[in-house]
Amino acid sequence: MDQNQNRGGAAPSLAAHSKDASTPGQTPASSAMPSLQPGATGSDMMGKAHDVANEAMRKVNDVANDAMRTASDTASKMSDTATKYGGRAAEQASDYIQKQPLFALAATGLVCLVLGAMLGRR
Repeated sequence: MDQNQNRGGAAPSLAAHSKDASTPGQTPASSAMPSLQPGATGSDMMGKAHDVANEAMRKVNDVANDAMRTASDTASKMSDTATKYGGRAAEQASDYIQKQPLFALAATGLVCLVLGAMLGRR
């Protein structure tokens, strides 16, 4: 090991880094936040924080409104599609029952028998 490490310990390296923290003005870390004037009061900081919070809430509200609008449009399209295909299926089933009444009766009986057997096992 080096003799400086034994005698000096961590003090020389801490002293070297503490000079960086005392640099006046904007640093890369402080540029992420809105800058305040030297000697700014607590109310100035609260005002800035309030403005930032209001802007964030406005953006969140805009995104939420867009999502709701998209969801509403999608639900409306799905409802229209389901109504269209459901009506078509009901018409086809009605036509088939009128053309093949015995087969429809046998199919209905078979479905009821299967459902009864499945529900009876519970």
